[in-house]
Amino acid sequence: MARACLSVLALSTLCALTSVHATRHHLESFRGHAHHIQYDPDNNGIPAVTEHNYTEAVLDHFAPVAARKHWNQRYFVNDEFWAGEGYPVFLYIGGEGPLSASALSSRNYIHTLAKSHRALMVAVEHRFLRQVIPDARHEYGEPAVSLEPA
Repeated sequence: MARACLSVLALSTLCALTSVHATRHHLESFRGHAHHIQYDPDNNGIPAVTEHNYTEAVLDHFAPVAARKHWNQRYFVNDEFWAGEGYPVFLYIGGEGPLSASALSSRNYIHTLAKSHRALMVAVEHRFLRQVIPDARHEYGEPAVSLEPA
């Protein structure tokens, strides 16, 4: 039994190392292409068509369905290049800071990709910002946020 476990562990380690090496090689060959995105000082980076909206989202997906609370999640839409139904939608998920329409501007790579693929761009703000949920402890009880949903 121990021999079988060691064999599985060795095989898993070998697979993991192989995939890490393959990914690293791919990334190294890709890095040299970043210079193709040119910065234009005359372009202020503001997208041509941007909407700012909110959608109702679940605060804690691990809570029982009957006890789930909701909040308004902010998102931005840029349809500057979108060719309509049948064309891709590119989703940009923001980090742990405020998100603005500039996430979908020509200063980010998603803009270049959307232009070449005629895609719709959507940027979603991180869900646990104090600006979005001003007083999470007071409104939603303790603890409002755990590491599980992250």
